[in-house]
Amino acid sequence: MQKIFSLVMCIACGFSFEATAEEASDARSSDKKTIFVDIKDIDSTIMVDARYASSANFTGKVVPGYKASKCLLTSQAAVGLAKAQAVLKPMGLSLKAYDCYRPQEAVAAFMAWAKGRDNLRLKRFYYPKENIEKLFERGYIAEKSGHSRGSTIDLTIAPAGVMKPLASVPSGSCFTVPGLYDRDGSLNMGTSFDCFDERSYTADDQITPASRAHRLLLKTVMEQAGFKNYEKEWWHYTLAEEPFTDRYFTEPVQ
Repeated sequence: MQKIFSLVMCIACGFSFEATAEEASDARSSDKKTIFVDIKDIDSTIMVDARYASSANFTGKVVPGYKASKCLLTSQAAVGLAKAQAVLKPMGLSLKAYDCYRPQEAVAAFMAWAKGRDNLRLKRFYYPKENIEKLFERGYIAEKSGHSRGSTIDLTIAPAGVMKPLASVPSGSCFTVPGLYDRDGSLNMGTSFDCFDERSYTADDQITPASRAHRLLLKTVMEQAGFKNYEKEWWHYTLAEEPFTDRYFTEPVQ
C-alpha cells in the first residue's frame, strides 16, 4: 500500500497532461466519419471489459443498444484518457473501461429493469442492502445518463495485460472483495463495479487503506487528465470540458 500511496503523491506533485498537436490531430481525423472514436484507435493498450455487452452485469443479460464490446467516446475524452494511461504504464498498470458511450436505448432498458421484480441472484451481488425500487432516489439509476453525451466513462485500474472478463455474475456480494485484486483481475477498490451501496462512494471510509490508495490513484490520474468524479461511484468520471453538455445520443454501440 505504501508503494501505491507514494506513486500517487509523486503523480500529484506535477505531472503534465498537455495533449500533443499530433495526438489531437489523430483524434480529429478519427472523428471525420463518426462523432465518437473507438478508444482502441487512440490508445490500443487501454483494456476494455464492456460489461453491458455481456450478461455479466446487474440486469443479467446483454443490454439493448450494445451490439459490440467497444469503448466509444468523444475525441476529447479519448485523448484525455490516453493521457491518464500514459501515467500508469511505467507502473505496469493500465486503465480498464467498463462502460463508455451509452445509447439512450440502454438507459431506457435500465429504467424498465428497475421497475421490474428483483432477481435474487443479481440482488445478492449488486445491491444486497437496497430495494430495487429505491435505486432511483438513491442516484444509482437515472432517466438520463451523462454516458449518452459521450464523454463519461466507468473504469478501473488493473495490472497491464491482465484481462479476466467475468463469465457470469460472481457469488457473494459486491462489497466483499478478497485480497489485492477483484474477481476480474483489477485492483481491489473496496467494491466491485456497479455495486449499489454506500461503500461505492469514492470517499467512503469503510474500505481498507489499500483500497483507498487504489481509489486515490485512479482519482489523481483522471482528475489531472481533465476528468471529474461522480462522488457516489468511484468508477465514474466525466470530462470536465465535455463538448456536448445537453445532447443525448441514440446510436447503438457497434
